[in-house]
Amino acid sequence: MTKASGTVQALVFDIDGVLVDTEQLHFSAWQKLLAEHGATLALEEYLPFIGRGSTENMADICTRKQMSGDHAALNLRRREIYRQLRSSGISVLAENVALARNFARAYPKMPRIAATNSIQQDTDENLAAAGLTGFFQFVVAFQNYPGLKRKPAPDLYLEAVRQLGIPAAECLAFEDTEHGVTAAHAAGLRVVALPSVLTEGQNFSAADLVIPSGAPREPMMIVKKIAAR
Repeated sequence: MTKASGTVQALVFDIDGVLVDTEQLHFSAWQKLLAEHGATLALEEYLPFIGRGSTENMADICTRKQMSGDHAALNLRRREIYRQLRSSGISVLAENVALARNFARAYPKMPRIAATNSIQQDTDENLAAAGLTGFFQFVVAFQNYPGLKRKPAPDLYLEAVRQLGIPAAECLAFEDTEHGVTAAHAAGLRVVALPSVLTEGQNFSAADLVIPSGAPREPMMIVKKIAAR
C-alpha cells in the first residue's frame, strides 16, 4: 500500500472520452441531425466542439450551418438519435479504466470522484459499461447542479473541490479534451491530459502532464511527475 503524495490528495476523472469512448457516438448523432436538415458536418468541423455542452454547441453549429429551428427541440432530437446509437453498445477505454483501478489499488485512501458534462442517465450507464459503478465516492454530473456552467467553464470542478474539502492544487484531474483541461486548470486543479484518437491534435498546453494513447500510465509515476512540477 502506497501512502498518498503530499501534492496529490484526490482524483477527479472526466468520464466521456476518458473512461468510455462516446465521442464518436456524439459526432454521429450530430451528423444525423444535420442530415435531417439538409446539412453536413465534417469531422474537422466537429473537433473544436468536443468537450463542450450540447446547448452551446447547438447554438454555434446552427449559426455556422445557417440552420433554423428551435434549439431546444433540435437538441431533444439530437439526444434521441444519440440514445439510439448508444443502444448498440458503449466502448470502454480499457487503458484509462485500468489506470483508475490501479490508482485505487496504489492509493486506496485517496478520494476518487468524477466530474462530467453528461446527464445522470448517461453517466450511470457509462460507469456501468466501464465496470465502475460505485467506484467514485460521488459524481458531479451537470444535470444535478442547476446554475452551474458546463466545461470549459470551471464550475463543475469548483463544485467537486468544494465537496471534497481539499485544496484545488492538491486535486488531480484527468481529461481528454482541451475544453476539459481548460476547465480543470481554471479551477486550480493539476491536470493530466489523456488525449483520444479524436482529440490528440488539440492544444493541451494547460495540462501538467500529457499521456498519449498507448503510452505507459502508472499511478506512482504520474504522482511523482506531478509533484516534481
